[in-house]
Amino acid sequence: MASFNSYILAFFMALALVFSSINVGLAARRLQQTPPSPSIPTEPQHTVPTLPTTQPTLP
Repeated sequence: MASFNSYILAFFMALALVFSSINVGLAARRLQQTPPSPSIPTEPQHTVPTLPTTQPTLP
């Protein structure tokens, strides 16, 4: 009886795997059929200030 329950569990897990892969395939197809999204504007490049190479003298 325990082996029968294992077979039923394995069957439902396989069935869930099949249905989840179908949903992923449909979602991928829907994404491919949508019009292209607008491009993202580029941000200006910021320059990093250079570090001082000499240390100031202390009084």
